[in-house]
Amino acid sequence: MTLLKRHRPLLKYDSQDPFRACSALTIIENPGNRLVDKRGGILAPIVEAAKELLLDTLGAGDDRMGERLDEGGNEKKILKDALRMQGRPNYADRTYWRFHQDGDTVYLQYWFWLYYNPKDVLGRGRHEGDWEMIQVRLENERPVCAVYAQHAHATKARWERVETHEDDEGEHPVVYVAAESHASYFEDGTHPAFGRADNAFGDGPHLKPDLEEFGPWADWPGRWGNSTGILSWLPAFLWDPPAGKSPESPGQQKTKWLDPKKFEEDAKDHKPKQQRRLWQLGKRSVPPKPEIAEARLEGDRAVVRYRTRSVPLRRRTKHLLITVSDGGEVIGREAVKDVAEEGEVEIPLVRTPERATVRASAFNRRRQRSDVEPQVVTQG
Repeated sequence: MTLLKRHRPLLKYDSQDPFRACSALTIIENPGNRLVDKRGGILAPIVEAAKELLLDTLGAGDDRMGERLDEGGNEKKILKDALRMQGRPNYADRTYWRFHQDGDTVYLQYWFWLYYNPKDVLGRGRHEGDWEMIQVRLENERPVCAVYAQHAHATKARWERVETHEDDEGEHPVVYVAAESHASYFEDGTHPAFGRADNAFGDGPHLKPDLEEFGPWADWPGRWGNSTGILSWLPAFLWDPPAGKSPESPGQQKTKWLDPKKFEEDAKDHKPKQQRRLWQLGKRSVPPKPEIAEARLEGDRAVVRYRTRSVPLRRRTKHLLITVSDGGEVIGREAVKDVAEEGEVEIPLVRTPERATVRASAFNRRRQRSDVEPQVVTQG
């Protein structure tokens, strides 16, 4: 446990992402959620008076295949539920750990559960639930390599090339958490990813999560969410959706869980962005920062009038993401697709703040993101 604490990660979140690594109990103990079978039949509901669904309910065995945890409601309700649950002290800021030893070699794994993934890929990328992770390899108790997962892929770097945060507890790898997708990156900025770019600006909260232990539920063969993925109606032998599908349990994620050594060997070498030709070229196509012409709070909603800018041929704005934050916590978000040069959007909020920060960013077709335009507003 000493080694795990010494090198637990420092997570640098994006200012426009509401979701944080937290306890898996957030999906298990949120009233209204339920465990369903592959046909959608209710196996175990959750009610306020008696929580019938427990982590221990999630057992191993082939007979559990096809089961899913269902986060009830639309995206606004899911956001409200996530903020309420992940903000509770007994759920907030958690990472699940694993310790694997092979002689003098030790692999430390840190798994992150997030309540929702709002990233949209090919029109259907959003999905309930998110499991992400990183791994640190030690030789004679000294870290030598880190591997950061980006969903089905991963990158690795020698420890001396990893950004770290040192304090009295130890030396902690810094993880830039991508907005919406929650993939883990070694540095800030825009990164190529399946379908569209990932943006991990690291301009939000910087948090070092507490350690939580896995239970037998880690091997449950069900899905942590009720999202079935892009074109999920096609037969599995024709199409395995690469996005939009709720995640498997950590223990079902094959090489990551079963063979830490191979997981590291299969990971691609991290190449700093300044050395990547694609990153150099990509800087020329990032859209200009939008302008918040006016923003106001009206009870439990925000009204934002915006202006976009584009540079013909090279730096065109296609979409906007507008978020409203209260005390560093995103309490409302609206993705505006195919935006005009000017427009107005109304954003429902999960609570009524006295004061908030409105942020707007622009995206091009490849989902490269502009700098963020912030504005502080008050009620009335």
